[in-house]
Amino acid sequence: MKVHWFRSVAILGLTVSSSHYAVAQVGAVRAVIVPQPRVGANWCAIGLAFDGTSLYVNRCSDPNIYKISPANGTLLSTFDPGIPERPNAMAFDAKRNGLWIGTQRGQAASQFGGCGNTGMPIYFWDFDDNSVALQFVIPLSLINPATGQPFFFDACFLDGLAYRENEPLNNFDDELWCSDSVSVESRNIAVFRPDGSFVRGLDARSVDVSLDGNQTGLAIGANLVYLANDGDGDIYRADATADPLVQIDQFTSGVRWEADMECDAVSFAPAHVMWVRSNPQGNQVNDVITAYEVEPGGCGTGPLIGACCDPNDPPCRDVPQAACQGTWHEGVPCAEVQPPCFSMHRVILLDRTGSMQNVVLPEGDTLCDRARKQAKAEVISFFMNKPPDSSVAIWTFRGNGPTPLTAGFVAEAEEALAALATLEGVACSNLTPLAESICSAVDSIVGTFPTEPYQSLEISIISDGLENNSSGPCAGPASQSGMACGEFDSGSWQQKVCDHVIGNAVAITTLWGDICDGCLVSNKSDVETGSLLGPGVPDAVFFRRLPRPRAGPLYTRILLPRLLPGRPRLA
Repeated sequence: MKVHWFRSVAILGLTVSSSHYAVAQVGAVRAVIVPQPRVGANWCAIGLAFDGTSLYVNRCSDPNIYKISPANGTLLSTFDPGIPERPNAMAFDAKRNGLWIGTQRGQAASQFGGCGNTGMPIYFWDFDDNSVALQFVIPLSLINPATGQPFFFDACFLDGLAYRENEPLNNFDDELWCSDSVSVESRNIAVFRPDGSFVRGLDARSVDVSLDGNQTGLAIGANLVYLANDGDGDIYRADATADPLVQIDQFTSGVRWEADMECDAVSFAPAHVMWVRSNPQGNQVNDVITAYEVEPGGCGTGPLIGACCDPNDPPCRDVPQAACQGTWHEGVPCAEVQPPCFSMHRVILLDRTGSMQNVVLPEGDTLCDRARKQAKAEVISFFMNKPPDSSVAIWTFRGNGPTPLTAGFVAEAEEALAALATLEGVACSNLTPLAESICSAVDSIVGTFPTEPYQSLEISIISDGLENNSSGPCAGPASQSGMACGEFDSGSWQQKVCDHVIGNAVAITTLWGDICDGCLVSNKSDVETGSLLGPGVPDAVFFRRLPRPRAGPLYTRILLPRLLPGRPRLA
């Protein structure tokens, strides 16, 4: 299927195709923006990423990454990642909360587009601590088994980079897809794990013969891969699970030099769009970024079809996610859902330890006070929006472990609020058995609702972190490395908690505290024990990496006081 359009309007001084069509007008232009800052003789521009709120771009020979508004291209901030090979194609990773970054030349190469003698580096910019680190290097000697060609041959200029997050039960199998610049080998697509281990090679020519030598930008949406054709302006959609790749459809973008791309399910909801970076090639074409509409649910993070429960229109229906007006159950056939929809059950796990008492916020509250108010607001919100037969349990934790405040799981807000009211005016104290408390909450909710799907079992953790007193099966030393569940040190409390949660429940996480508590370099003391905090994975990393409700990249419910002291921010 090839889609063309013919309406044109003037946007930002450019004559472009545009539309205000309904959802599913594949290829329709939703927006055209001019990325700031503007430059004079802009030879080329490749990189593009979207974090659910803002776009990120870069330019050739430019050391910076620019954060811009998707509404109009306005410059929001500038960041120099310190990458000697200069940043190029990028991809947002919601699980690790940062950007994967490809480069404009090989490691130690003397010129842009040069390969050097080693390989192509892949970096990661971690938004949690604003650090940039080299993650792995793609060897120049690596051969694509699908084509018999090296992935990098006569040029090293990474034009396409895409991140694919697998489902929670396959939490360790995330993928990075890479493609090089237009050249004889640009039909080659390489797939890696985030640790750099090679997964497989693919041939873009199997999607369409025109991609032989012209395949540039890459994007992943759900189990789909989008491929840009730099020669004729077509964008192809293929099944990312197939090997070899199989074309599903295509549309014509009208941009001759397409570069990096990334999916966006937020800015034009319920429509999903593909942001496409044009490569100006010395101002031969306009330096713009265009949002093209793709298929309904095309930017989802899982299967396109699942069960939709609309309380006003039971029973459930098997529909695309974008068309669901009720509760979406990803990948679940309607027959497995009891009308009108799944009930939801949640343990609210409230930190009542000494560190929560000693931090005073500008408003005069301690963290102990603020966490109780947060829990109260959460109870009210839950019962206002809950499906039928849902319930909540209120737990606190400190000292030797967790303590239930409610008599099991309660089905009325009044009971939960009454339990929280008993904490008013009571100070927080003692040590922090964080790991043991999370695992105990998981055991309780799974034991109480053994037949419910894990997506409907939620553990809401309200804490400032700082594990220091757990015992039992989830106790262990702090992990010294890792960016996600499955990457933390084996035997560490972080990995044990991950293993306990994955496949059993999802986590909604509220974290207060210094974003670098527990960093590898630390001169801070644990206020509860008086001892110096040792090295380890930051709490912000661990909290953000727990399996979360599958409602898109903006549903990472983590609160961090990063902008104003004591003011939590929704990430």
